[in-house]
Amino acid sequence: MIAGAERKIVRTAGAELEVWEAGTGPAVVLLHGFSELAYSWRHQVPGNGQGT
Repeated sequence: MIAGAERKIVRTAGAELEVWEAGTGPAVVLLHGFSELAYSWRHQVPGNGQGT
């Protein structure tokens, strides 16, 4: 769980993606590498969601 973010599952052709969404405004995409998890970005998400 990432504080202040909502978890969503996006299904595309042949892939299922886990997406965490927070805040409003322009999109900021944070990608983690193999073998990390989205949880790696838990400290960056709140600041990005506030536009700081």
